Amino acid sequence: MKIGMIGSGKPTVENINDLFPEGAVVEEIICGGARSVVSSAKRYARGSGIVCREIRSDPSQYGKFASAIRNLEIIMASDHVIFLKGKSLIPIKAAEDFCRGTGKSCDVFTSDAEW
Repeated sequence: MKIGMIGSGKPTVENINDLFPEGAVVEEIICGGARSVVSSAKRYARGSGIVCREIRSDPSQYGKFASAIRNLEIIMASDHVIFLKGKSLIPIKAAEDFCRGTGKSCDVFTSDAEW
């Protein structure tokens, strides 16, 4: 399963594997530019022998829409998406709505207590 991870307002995500769907066999983690998600995903991937793909936003090409387009790319490349909502909920909400519209499964974690 390819797991997409979007968002975060926390410095690190402890026990990233606790966020994966129960029983999921993760073969790849796909994430964007949020340092906490990327560093946690890379650390988990190295320790588990799986691929961690980073899709970066491209402001030079997409301007103010770069983050939103990156989030859509992560969703389209994933089988399941994990949303980590930090302080700014609006950009993540749009990506969450798009994900649900595609019919892909997702989980939403909205507070530090959940992750």
